[in-house]
Amino acid sequence: MIAGVRRSEHNIDSILFRAQKALFENEKGMNPISIIFWYQLTDLLGRISDQAENVGDRLLLLISK
Repeated sequence: MIAGVRRSEHNIDSILFRAQKALFENEKGMNPISIIFWYQLTDLLGRISDQAENVGDRLLLLISK
């Protein structure tokens, strides 16, 4: 299960990178407030994903003791 969390976190990072790239490419036609909101949302999702991976690593340490 922990390996699955790691794979998912990597996949989410890839998806968020592509989303931010697409957002950057389409900024000119968007409302500035919306742009800020979308960047903050992608950043938050990335941080949640990173924390899930950290929890999985800590569980692995706990189980191994």
